[in-house]
Amino acid sequence: MDPLTHLIELLQPRSFLWKQLIGKGAWEWRFSALDGVVFGWVVSGRCRFEVPGGGEHEMGPGDYLLLANPRPWFLRSGQGAAVCVDFDTAYAEMGNEDVPVNARPSQGDEEVTRMVAGHFEFDSVNAGLLASLLSPVVRLPASQRGEPEPLPRVLAMIEAEATSDGDGREAVMSRLLEIMLIELLRTPQLASSRRGMLSGLTDPPIAAALRAFHSDIQVPWSVAMMAAEARLSRSAFSDRFTAVVGEPAMTYVLNWRMAVARDALAAGRKSVAQVAAATGYGSVSAFSTAFSRVVGVSPLRYAQGAELSRALDLAHDRDGEILGGDPAPTVGSHDEIVKRLTVGSGPPRAGRDQRGRAGRRPGKLADAAQAIQGVAARVLKGSCASAWPPIGSGAARP
Repeated sequence: MDPLTHLIELLQPRSFLWKQLIGKGAWEWRFSALDGVVFGWVVSGRCRFEVPGGGEHEMGPGDYLLLANPRPWFLRSGQGAAVCVDFDTAYAEMGNEDVPVNARPSQGDEEVTRMVAGHFEFDSVNAGLLASLLSPVVRLPASQRGEPEPLPRVLAMIEAEATSDGDGREAVMSRLLEIMLIELLRTPQLASSRRGMLSGLTDPPIAAALRAFHSDIQVPWSVAMMAAEARLSRSAFSDRFTAVVGEPAMTYVLNWRMAVARDALAAGRKSVAQVAAATGYGSVSAFSTAFSRVVGVSPLRYAQGAELSRALDLAHDRDGEILGGDPAPTVGSHDEIVKRLTVGSGPPRAGRDQRGRAGRRPGKLADAAQAIQGVAARVLKGSCASAWPPIGSGAARP
């Protein structure tokens, strides 16, 4: 498996949320902070974007913008004052429609700006991988991209599909945006924005070592073995790898093995011993030590937490919400999860769906709730299982 395919496989793209944004006259949009990667492509017209502390930057037709884990940021155009429109509010009001913004009466000859923008959603296990490879702000001007590359053709297809009303539009857009993501990761300008795997793939000797490692991570890789793949001396390879990728070769190897291990443990289809072997460790003990040091919990604890999360997903699917509206759990907080999921007879929290008696959930969640409690009991190894009444019993909390 090549490194880029390995990255996409670990990211597990789930969906690509997008909107066509249309502005005329003087307008301004405010976008909320987001954990993830935001993209924007100017189809026509001109606009300016501003990230607090980063100044204002001009964008024209064909320019592309990527923001990694952005703080609140702004997009605006035209001269003079304009009412700032909150994008989240406009998005909620428009539903599946394109989002138009015309903050003040405009003249007929004023330029119309059209953008395709949105953000990528990835599997939560390794969602931070892509953001870690990108600079916080990446602007790819059309003038700096070579026309022979596939990206302009993909963007042209996205423009055509975004402005059509044909059946299957959403499905086609999702697939085009996934292709766009891969083509963006291939873009030399993006690779040079920050040191990491992408920058390593632009350096032939380092790329050879990376491809050899990603093709078989079960091999007990050493600096000497990777240097041989790069056809460099051990010391020359070590210095070059750190300079190009931004971390020592063995640190890179460790981090990627742990990313693969997290993905496998979260899927729940392999035992800890099988995951250890698949990631190049000769013993479960050595793997557990490395995993605990990098991730912060043992592999077994991590797998148990993932099982609990899947049980919560079952409840979410059955009722359209996680019990009580609580956020999904994070590994290492299982005691608090059990307390949140144990439903008492007191008044419901603000925002809870008040069906039936206060603090009670309907019977259709009983199977999911019992599954959650069973998993939680195993996670906690009995430490709290007897301290709380069965979920859905309506018994008062101690």
